[in-house]
Amino acid sequence: LSMPVSYQQPTSPYITHTKYAVYVINTYREPAQLFIAGSKEIFSAEGATQGDPLAMVLYALSLQPLIMRLQVASTVKQCWFCGDVSGAGTATEIKRCWDTLITLGPDLDYFPKDKKCLIIAKQGKEEAVRKVFKETVITISVGGQKHLGAVIGSRQYRDDYLSEVSEWVSEVVQLAEFALTQPQACYAAYTFGLGVLTF
Repeated sequence: LSMPVSYQQPTSPYITHTKYAVYVINTYREPAQLFIAGSKEIFSAEGATQGDPLAMVLYALSLQPLIMRLQVASTVKQCWFCGDVSGAGTATEIKRCWDTLITLGPDLDYFPKDKKCLIIAKQGKEEAVRKVFKETVITISVGGQKHLGAVIGSRQYRDDYLSEVSEWVSEVVQLAEFALTQPQACYAAYTFGLGVLTF
């Protein structure tokens, strides 16, 4: 289960009981003023200010109570990366985790969006998973999905993904050979072409 979300405040009640409390209160008590060319300004009232060196620390601290509650509610193995969570377990355990997340998440400024979620079911288990998650709009697949630079899913999906990566590697090798005589053109080709591809 992969769950992208909308995260809003770095001012979770949990943070106010840590050594970062004074910093958070002083920095985020009022919305930050962001100035736009042409003397316009907007107020940033959600999340940590871009460039704040403690943004990830504050984010991790504010999510910790939710992570701990999910661990108590289900046996799903969780993997968090920034605002996204992935989990592995049986369909009923993942559903229990999901129900807990949508119930407790908003109180901790964590807003899961089922239309952005994906469940990768094992071959032959797809219908059982669909039955468990029938009240949601979560996408259920037996294929696979790219995840944090790797792939999760069926052997066929993995093989197809590795084929794409192999093609990309051969293109980078060709570009590197070209760079010996045309470094600027190579840099431009990489920056605006190959460098834009993500796997």
